[in-house]
Amino acid sequence: MILKNSGFEFQIDASVNCFFIKHYGTVTFDTILEGNKALAGHEDFQWDLNRLIDMTECSTDISSEDIRELTKTVTARETPSGHYRGAYLIDNALGHGIVRIFEALVNSSANSYQIIDNRNSDAKEKALSWLGLEEKYKFPDFMDFS
Repeated sequence: MILKNSGFEFQIDASVNCFFIKHYGTVTFDTILEGNKALAGHEDFQWDLNRLIDMTECSTDISSEDIRELTKTVTARETPSGHYRGAYLIDNALGHGIVRIFEALVNSSANSYQIIDNRNSDAKEKALSWLGLEEKYKFPDFMDFS
């Protein structure tokens, strides 16, 4: 797990085929790369795990070129077999827009993304359903459902 002050925290729960990420502060190209390296280096990491990425209460400093580079990184890890579902937990229009651009650029049959607006009262239920988790599943403490 990365320290909170690095801007990125994660937990892998292989028993439910998921990992969970929480971004803090300003999300940048460098913080995403740093976090992805730590995640990929974890012994339980597999590229086809489902994922929930919490970007609530964050600002972003990511250029369109950064998004293109991140897209290349993501698609380079994918293999012809397997599939994952990703969900982004957002709380503002900017986060929504950045995720939509990223999703459009990835455009792969190996993954599906859902944007979940944390300002809606059913955000947690939508995340559970999208990721195929039981109603009683307990998300990591750092996940920030309103």
